[in-house]
Amino acid sequence: MDTSLETLRNALLLALIVMLVYILYKRLVKKMGEKEASDAYAHIVSQKRDGSTISLQIEVPTTDTLKVIVTNAAGEEVKVASDATVDAGEHHVDVNIADLEEGKYSLILTTSNHRQERPFSI
Repeated sequence: MDTSLETLRNALLLALIVMLVYILYKRLVKKMGEKEASDAYAHIVSQKRDGSTISLQIEVPTTDTLKVIVTNAAGEEVKVASDATVDAGEHHVDVNIADLEEGKYSLILTTSNHRQERPFSI
């Protein structure tokens, strides 16, 4: 009887180890996929607000049209901060928000194959 309980315990322990390895593997694959996805598209690396200016650091993987706009809470475009073809690399865009009224807004970065949105309030 002791050997069958010990066998059962060992089998359960082995199943638990296999499940943990599988979960860790899935997390690793997901993390690697996220890294590859962020490298494949233009994306905002950092966003800093200093008074009436929002400074964006944007990484662009290939030459592309880069557009940065501000929309209001209704989704209407209220400002175009950048609309130009840029080379691959790091780019800085300053968005002047001094003329915007108090409310909720979004910074929207678009390229030919990607869109990223960052909400902000005044």
